[in-house]
Amino acid sequence: MIETRHRIPGRVRLRIRQLAHNGALAWRLEQRLTRVEGVADVACNLGCASLVLRYRESLLGQAELEAIILGVLHAPEDDEADPAGQTIACLGCQRATRKGREHRSWLGRILGFGLLCGYLAYVLIREHVLKRPVTQSPLSLTGLIALAGALPLLRDAWHETFTEKRFTIHQFLAFSLLLAILVGEALTAFEIIFVLHGGQLLEAYVANRSRREIRRMLALSIKDAPRTRRSARRWRRCVRAT
Repeated sequence: MIETRHRIPGRVRLRIRQLAHNGALAWRLEQRLTRVEGVADVACNLGCASLVLRYRESLLGQAELEAIILGVLHAPEDDEADPAGQTIACLGCQRATRKGREHRSWLGRILGFGLLCGYLAYVLIREHVLKRPVTQSPLSLTGLIALAGALPLLRDAWHETFTEKRFTIHQFLAFSLLLAILVGEALTAFEIIFVLHGGQLLEAYVANRSRREIRRMLALSIKDAPRTRRSARRWRRCVRAT
């Protein structure tokens, strides 16, 4: 019923046959596992019927996780609805919703980076053309824009510190930016935020393009590689879920 496909310390990928194209079961598993102390991340792949878990081995073992999953599998099914009472959509609708969210996320990122570019142009014109300094106090326009641009980084740092209980570079960057704004170096903080946003936008673009190319190559391999009809259907489901 539950097969371990891959395992490294703190991460395991399980194959659960009942999970194939079963959005209701995926939702119940995610809701149950995210409430377990020690579970850091839960990801369901409906096309491949797989469940990926990241957890803290000091608090949990794989046997305990599998026992929790079995409890969800054998529990009576509730109505296939989310907490708001909305029926869980089919896999095609979920993909369309996910694409819509990604599109809106891209628009938000591009719009935010465009605003940063506009303010950077204003700063360059003011300092190098008009020869007038830019105010860098915490409550100045530069300080407020730098603080607004640092909000996503501050949110990630807060989540990793108090929810995931781990220390990453996000905490260091967030503390450095806040300190720079408070001591009157808001323009320096703004420049760092500008570079970070530009790098993240470029990174997301390259990652999305790479995923599209991988899906295209896998789709070509389906047509060329000889395999049984059953394995071909399973392979196509995995490609669609990628």
